[in-house]
Amino acid sequence: MNCKQNKVYINEQEIYKVWQIMVEVYIGFVLTRGVG
Repeated sequence: MNCKQNKVYINEQEIYKVWQIMVEVYIGFVLTRGVG
């Protein structure tokens, strides 16, 4: 059970990192389109 919890925690961190990168890329894309 502890291993499963740790795995879920790591997955949540990975998903958060990917989500953060996606948001940054999306904002950059929108700003670039808005300026251009």
